[in-house]
Amino acid sequence: MKVITIYHNKGGVGKTTVAVNLAAALRRQRQRVLLIDIDSQANTTFAVGLMKFFSEEDDTLRDANILHILKDEYSIREVVRRSDSFNDPEIDVIPAHIDLVDIDVAEELRGIDLIHTSLLKKLQEARDNYDLVIIDAPPALDTYAQIALIASDYLMIPSDFRPFANQGLKYVKAFVDFINQEFSGIRAKFGKNQLQIVGVLPSKIHGRTCNSLGFRNLQEKIANKYDLRIMETIIKENADLAHSLHRVVTIDGDEIPEPQSIFKYDRNSDSARQFKNLAEELIWLTMK
Repeated sequence: MKVITIYHNKGGVGKTTVAVNLAAALRRQRQRVLLIDIDSQANTTFAVGLMKFFSEEDDTLRDANILHILKDEYSIREVVRRSDSFNDPEIDVIPAHIDLVDIDVAEELRGIDLIHTSLLKKLQEARDNYDLVIIDAPPALDTYAQIALIASDYLMIPSDFRPFANQGLKYVKAFVDFINQEFSGIRAKFGKNQLQIVGVLPSKIHGRTCNSLGFRNLQEKIANKYDLRIMETIIKENADLAHSLHRVVTIDGDEIPEPQSIFKYDRNSDSARQFKNLAEELIWLTMK
């Protein structure tokens, strides 16, 4: 089982879009995939169709989500949900919840011994059930991001290659160095080697930009400056990609969220081809 976190400390780079559609692409390639949302914004949880309620009373996630994994109250098997009308085949998901942002919850978690390795431990217990785990981590240098990276074998960094995203790469690398220095011993006990950055993924890139000499030069400059691989696949900015995750259907006069993976929305689209390529590239880079 390989664990890959999708993370950048700069928000707005397409992190959730990448996480859910990459998971969908891998699942369509017959990989046994677990998708974990550990971001309090719960965008991944929404994107896979698990937030089709409107009132707090109808909240079906509060009593079983990633928090209960971290607090060692439930196993992966007891919390996992199946995505709802999102992909074919559907994906196993550990949902997030807005309660992650609660100050009291954060204090409670900080008081738990070995909280940073809680997800690592739970995933090891489920290692025979999945081939690949994709974690959507928050765009922050916080406890939740640490927990995600400590549990991971690889990190993929989506980036729109704009100035702040580029400048943020040095902080991401420093974060990875911190994980490898401070948690190498406990990770080794679970059979984990050093956390590796699999690459920087060009994401939300304008179609005309992709083929320009300036963009190619920028990629080379970033690769050399930060000593990072730039992934071959490029996820372009695309209306279909945005629309697929914001679909709604009208039932009895109410608009109900009905997000879909790009493969279910339009499997013949350019975006579907890009995510298929990304899945193949990721498998090649992590399995070689």
